[in-house]
Amino acid sequence: MPAQPRTNAFLVCLAALACLLSVLSTPVWAGASAQTWFGQFDNPFNASFLERSSTPAGEATVSLSQAATFGPDRVDWVSTARASTFTGAVGTSATVDRLNRSTLGGGFGNPAIWSTATAFDEITIVGGRPEWIEFVAYVNGSFESVLGSAFSSRTQLYVGSQRAELSFRWVNNPSSPLVNIHASPRTVIASSEHSNLQGSLSLLRYVSPGDQFIVQLEMELAVGPANIDHAVGNFGHTAQLGIILPEGMTFTSTSGTFLIDAPPAPVPEPGMWALFTAGLGLLAARNRRRQAFTVGSFARDDIRHSRSGPPAVAGTAVLADRLPA
Repeated sequence: MPAQPRTNAFLVCLAALACLLSVLSTPVWAGASAQTWFGQFDNPFNASFLERSSTPAGEATVSLSQAATFGPDRVDWVSTARASTFTGAVGTSATVDRLNRSTLGGGFGNPAIWSTATAFDEITIVGGRPEWIEFVAYVNGSFESVLGSAFSSRTQLYVGSQRAELSFRWVNNPSSPLVNIHASPRTVIASSEHSNLQGSLSLLRYVSPGDQFIVQLEMELAVGPANIDHAVGNFGHTAQLGIILPEGMTFTSTSGTFLIDAPPAPVPEPGMWALFTAGLGLLAARNRRRQAFTVGSFARDDIRHSRSGPPAVAGTAVLADRLPA
């Protein structure tokens, strides 16, 4: 008879362990993360001074003020990254000063300060009927330096397995004053001046009530200071997504709080507002019925499809993750 209590206790322990393993193995389909680190301009994996923050739902913010020296070479910087599933916004920035007194070269080579910010959630379409919906992410930022510094900014919007990208790359050199731009189809560039970079991304997706997919926005910034230069990359104004939903359609999210604090309109800067308004006007022309506007964020891998309609119009290639381990 004494064995019975021990057996029951053993079964209770097994049940508790099973529940714990179930919780630990349950995938998380929502979250926000922010990272910043010191590395090489063309090799983000060579990271040091790494600071990171993440949360399964909510806001992640990281800030790093640091200095690194290698003999006569010195780099001082302040960098930030932030992301929020509540507001559906991400932003990055870095201010970097470099002084290399060496006449023999060497030092850090091509140092860079990197910052990344990501926000994502899984959404479920509710109400309405099978229809196309539109996701529009827009970006606003700037690059500034005295001479010679290199800059790179990449914003990627994922809606399920679809991806849209807008990248700005600039080296402050009199022989090549223009900003190089890489953009997906349907991207609109409102301004390509290094001091005022603005653009919007767009993805279409055919959805039915009950469809589930991940929505994610991520921003990556690299500032590579030239010798004896002051370089500033500022994309801290946030990148954000507008979701054009047909009348009668809405969505829920895995976190239950996705976009709960999203502003009713973009950040009220004149240039961004004009860009966003123009984009919505073009979208409205394609939709004959009045549509509701929700501001939010972002997508990565298509985890689950419940019902498929016509193929969505957008690129499907996914770039390799460039974040350090």
